[in-house]
Amino acid sequence: MQAQETTADIVLTQRMDSLEIVAGGLAHEINNPLNYLKNALTRVRMDAEALLSGRLGKEELPRAEKRMREMFDLAESGIRRIAATVELMTSYSKAGYSRQLRPYDVFTAVREVVSLVVPATGRAVQVDLDLNGDGTVECVPEEFNQVISNLVQNAIAAMPEGGPLRPEMLKAPGTNGNGPFRVSDTTKDQITLAPNNSYWGGRPTLSTIVFTFGSDAAAVTRYRAGELDLVVDPPDPLSADIVKVPELTTFWVDFNVERAPFQDSRVRQAFATAVDRQALVSDEFKGRAEAATSLVPRGMNGYHPEDGKPQETNATAAKQQLDGLGVPRAQLTGLPMIVHDRPLDRAIAEALASQWSKTLGVSVSIQPLNPVDYGHRLRAGDFALAGPTGWTADYPDPRDFFDLFRSNDGNNGARWRNARYDAVVRVADIESDETKRDALYNQAHQLLESDTPVAFLVQRWHWSLEKPYVKGAPVISVDEWPGASYSNLLYVAAH
Repeated sequence: MQAQETTADIVLTQRMDSLEIVAGGLAHEINNPLNYLKNALTRVRMDAEALLSGRLGKEELPRAEKRMREMFDLAESGIRRIAATVELMTSYSKAGYSRQLRPYDVFTAVREVVSLVVPATGRAVQVDLDLNGDGTVECVPEEFNQVISNLVQNAIAAMPEGGPLRPEMLKAPGTNGNGPFRVSDTTKDQITLAPNNSYWGGRPTLSTIVFTFGSDAAAVTRYRAGELDLVVDPPDPLSADIVKVPELTTFWVDFNVERAPFQDSRVRQAFATAVDRQALVSDEFKGRAEAATSLVPRGMNGYHPEDGKPQETNATAAKQQLDGLGVPRAQLTGLPMIVHDRPLDRAIAEALASQWSKTLGVSVSIQPLNPVDYGHRLRAGDFALAGPTGWTADYPDPRDFFDLFRSNDGNNGARWRNARYDAVVRVADIESDETKRDALYNQAHQLLESDTPVAFLVQRWHWSLEKPYVKGAPVISVDEWPGASYSNLLYVAAH
């Protein structure tokens, strides 16, 4: 799924990694409902503790009771999803798993998958399907179902709570989320939010929040005229009102560890330390990023900048290391680097190729590709370098990043395999003690840095314009706009 602005282009390729796709998908199917259970139990425990300690007043009891019932419903939804996944795994163990292509009515399958997945997300959304003609194709049904399931879940997860909604849905029960605001009106270029009287945390300070959509230039003009209080990602950030927040996104380049010369971790290390990340920040990202030499982004638990020391830029040492390895010149000439055919991706790839040529004396052949061809080449291992690629946190937890480099993970483009890393991450993923968990992920990160299957590049930052009289809410890295996570605390000061 390639998401750009408000459009998501979904591309399904014929070639998938069979059991790895299904195994990874099953793990995903279990992990999501486990999070439902964890969140529900945490909320119920907080209410129970408040009740027992006397901190919950009589006026709060009806609201707490309603909230507990909702949490139990959420927990039951999670249990049903886990049960369905276990049943699917059991059917595989009894009937076996066949990689053989066979006729399959994918239209019917999509309808069935959507009918199962949407209720399980706990979101009051409607998925409209436009399916015409004969839907019978040759495919592996198990893989197709898993891909569709993941795509639907990810698409729903990407939708902001509360909007946009069709006008006829505005008054429908349950369609406005459970946050401090609800959608009160929508037009082609505007969404209006009003306080949610059922919000458990009490009534927010603001009486209205209005989101408008239009050109960046027009938004900045309106901001300067006092018509807007906040502009997200303005094209002209030259203002004292600029708010900078690290985005939970890390960019890197994949080395194909199964192909010469990158079978040698020392070669990979030389390429990684030859990268001038600050130049990328200044030239390609126009300052809206910072150099990154480690996996976990700033602003998230588990971020330890000292972990990235092995990849810190050192052009002289990089050149000396590569020269000392005696790599045949033919292996360092015309290295094929696949890149998505998008302006920023091409610019970053060209900058990297230039840096490596200047510092290491190697040549890189940049090959821009459409999403389908890029995916084919990546999965086939038909490349030496791939990227820029990277990851944006689905949720602010180190697991979301460390799981990417497990041997059987479909996002492991470098084709890196490390049994020790897999074992450490597996234990860290289920460790409940935060201190022990952090130490385990730190071990995994050291293994990742030592083997260097990727060269980390930059972490992107969000820039916004915000009037100085907008106050009250802390700004954190998961926010889509400053104060989004704590919008109930926002207020407009006298000015």
